[in-house]
Amino acid sequence: GRVMYFTSVGELWLCGLDGNDAIIVAGGPMQPTGVAALAHGAKMVAYQMGPAQDKKVVALGKIVGVDTIANKLGVDADPGGAMAFSPAGDRLAYYGINGQVFATGAELSPPTVVFKGAASLGSTPAQSSIDWSPGGEKLLITVPHGKAGSDIALISSNGGGLVRLTDDAEVDSQAVFAANGQSVWFQKVLEPGKIAHVYQVGVDGQGAKKVTYAENTVHRLPRPSWDGKQVLFIASTGGESGALTLLHLVTDQLTPLDQPVLNAFWLK
Repeated sequence: GRVMYFTSVGELWLCGLDGNDAIIVAGGPMQPTGVAALAHGAKMVAYQMGPAQDKKVVALGKIVGVDTIANKLGVDADPGGAMAFSPAGDRLAYYGINGQVFATGAELSPPTVVFKGAASLGSTPAQSSIDWSPGGEKLLITVPHGKAGSDIALISSNGGGLVRLTDDAEVDSQAVFAANGQSVWFQKVLEPGKIAHVYQVGVDGQGAKKVTYAENTVHRLPRPSWDGKQVLFIASTGGESGALTLLHLVTDQLTPLDQPVLNAFWLK
């Protein structure tokens, strides 16, 4: 397999699982910000272009080999808010301004609001969650908890039916489904900017467990592999970029791949 990732200088790269043979895909005057979504099958990537504070439109690009051909989809996305493609790759869910969650219709037709009151929590992709269940019927989002915390929750992809998977005063975010749809991976922040671990919990909210152990390090943006045997995450000691790291779940072996990295995805 290969990995797609965004560097802190606004470039999009592909590399092998050993960290070698890295090839640049996109970058230039209008640079990817690290806020991105990859369609299943790696046929389409969506990413915000330019400075995050610009509240830019989302740019879409088809991946053909290592080439990205960008087309613009006119949506008013929250700068830094997470986004995700549906399993079929024909719908895009994303954070709008003021905590609204949007989802486009089929074939990326005009979006509608599917939830109000989500927690985007800031201007970086590290502080919100959005992902589709493997069947496309549910969305993972981040919702507020008290004055400073946030929880992981499930809603219908057409809106309604919110169910919290976590319920505590800490900041839980960056949630993604495992490929089999039976569990959810997320980041739990213990000390903002200092300590955060990767956790896993069942889709029924049961069996939450710590997967990575950070000492004065922030582990963020977990990305479980398609076969469930490995997980990518970014380890940082300051700022949003850090070392792209591969954890082998059977052996607990850690393999550093590259740095500085803002975001990463598995290519099937």
